[in-house]
Amino acid sequence: MSNERPEARDWSDPLLRAIVATASLLTAATTIPFLLYGAGPVYGETAGYVPVMHGFAGLAAFIVAFLAFGRYQVLRDPASYWIGLSLATFGILSIFFILAWPGFGPGGEGIIARLPNTSGWIAVLELTTLSLLLLTATLVSQPRKATVAGRHWLWSVAAWLVLITLVAGLSVVFEQYLPAVIETEGGLSALLLTLDWLFLLLFAIGALLSTRRYVLTGDSLQGYIALTQVALVFVVLTALIGQRRYDLWYYVSRIYLVGGFLAMMFGLLSEYVDLYKREREARAEADARTGQIRSIIASMADAVYVTDDQGRVTLTNDAGESLLGLRNLMGLDLLARTLPGPMQMRRLDGTPIARLDMPLARALAGETVETEDILFHNSQTGGDVYIRVSAAPIEWDGRIVGVVLVAKDITELVEVDRMKDEFIKVAAHELKTPVAIMKGYAQAMERLEKATPEQRRNMVGAIDRGADRITRIVEDLLDISQLQLGGLEMRKERVILPELVHAVVDRMALLAPKHHLRVTRAEPVVLTGDRERLEQVVVHMVENAIKYSPKGGDIDVAVDVRDHEAVVSVTDRGVGIPRDRQARIFQRFYRAHTGTPYDYGGMGVGLYISKEIIARHGGRMWFESVEGKGSIFYFSLPIGDGHARR
Repeated sequence: MSNERPEARDWSDPLLRAIVATASLLTAATTIPFLLYGAGPVYGETAGYVPVMHGFAGLAAFIVAFLAFGRYQVLRDPASYWIGLSLATFGILSIFFILAWPGFGPGGEGIIARLPNTSGWIAVLELTTLSLLLLTATLVSQPRKATVAGRHWLWSVAAWLVLITLVAGLSVVFEQYLPAVIETEGGLSALLLTLDWLFLLLFAIGALLSTRRYVLTGDSLQGYIALTQVALVFVVLTALIGQRRYDLWYYVSRIYLVGGFLAMMFGLLSEYVDLYKREREARAEADARTGQIRSIIASMADAVYVTDDQGRVTLTNDAGESLLGLRNLMGLDLLARTLPGPMQMRRLDGTPIARLDMPLARALAGETVETEDILFHNSQTGGDVYIRVSAAPIEWDGRIVGVVLVAKDITELVEVDRMKDEFIKVAAHELKTPVAIMKGYAQAMERLEKATPEQRRNMVGAIDRGADRITRIVEDLLDISQLQLGGLEMRKERVILPELVHAVVDRMALLAPKHHLRVTRAEPVVLTGDRERLEQVVVHMVENAIKYSPKGGDIDVAVDVRDHEAVVSVTDRGVGIPRDRQARIFQRFYRAHTGTPYDYGGMGVGLYISKEIIARHGGRMWFESVEGKGSIFYFSLPIGDGHARR
């Protein structure tokens, strides 16, 4: 049901017109017979008429009570509570009224009562509770949801109905002590007539107040209360006109009573139908919005998890499943103590995060977690994952019903930061070594005034080699910078690939006397490319083969043609590459042998630059390696239609 605030009504409103029309119609229906017949003759009791009509009224009362309590359960509207209470009370008392009505039992007595006065007294209880509780429905704004009575309203209803049942039962048990409200011949006692005037006043005041409240607030329930109270005014008025049982007015009053309750019943039913339609439209709109939200979440690159108030996943996306390395996360308790060990969240320094300190638990406690960086193990990839988490509670009706948590994989950012730190350390070391050598030889040359020409040549040569090493470092850094900016251009020139490979192998062989460098195959092929850059790649591949074959041995270089591609390979029998480090071999600043006995320095950029150069020629680069047995590095270049083998 909707919680929308109703608008005020004017005299064009259909329900307001119905209230006025009902009052006018009942006035005419009562005035005309009164003018014609006065108090009316006594017809005598028509068998079962009064109990049957009262039974209809009681049934209608129970239906209204059920509808009203249902309305209160959803809207927490105090008027619904009091209407339900008043009509449920009437329904219970109507059962006692029917069972106490004279004529159903032996000797003209009631089923549960011997005296005719008992049913009259129960009728007084009906009108008393009905008039007071309906008036309360218009005037009182309690119980509301936040109050104790509002939270435990069913108990208060049950307690009240038990009390009413007890009072009615005691009235039957001690009927001989009840005040006389029905005289021997069926007339109404002076006490009952006085009470009827009081009931008439209460129902009239209630009808006016509820009508006024309906006009001001537009609350349809108040309009239905007014409609019922108008009917109840005429129920009491007919009793005051006839002043006895079994006359015309007594029978007419039963019709008015049933009609009043039916008016409220059909009013509430119509409201339920209207509310159902509105709820169905609202649900359709909500479903459409939910579908949109699901589509948005599904298309997000970041992992999204929506949980209930216990931390169980109710909605996620593909990125969320991929991040955790798990499938079918629905219902998974992200706070469970039984999560697998690798799934336990850790801080970036590796220390475990306590359950209550996790972003999800803090959000469930009402805190909005802006950002927090967390580390955990992805069971799918077998590696650690760094994530940046944000979490916020989902609140509904004043309480937290769940959490929406967004996680972004920042592993690459963390790795970049780590590589930057590693680069600064390695670059400083790589630059410091040649500078120290150059400075040492320069100082030696200053001290050794009588150095022989041979000694001076060696010193100058060492300084020159140090300068070359610095130049290569600077060139590598410039290449990386140009690659990142997209400014590394490749010249287009005719390249005879076997000649280029032979030239590199012959030159490098002079620098590696412990190794046997050879070109095992050199199929003739000519292509277009940047000769200097391609030579740079081959030089780096051969240098690596020499560097990581510390005991010397054969290094084979080959040029093959396969499927319209020229393939260059360099094979060594050296230390190989550890299997767990092979996946990152082409990353910037990554050195596979860091921390091993085979860490021979370098900045870890040669293979990265080489792969980028080959990629810009339209080729690809890959490798095969077995730790302890050596490696084979390859690159391939496309051979166009105009570059036939020769």
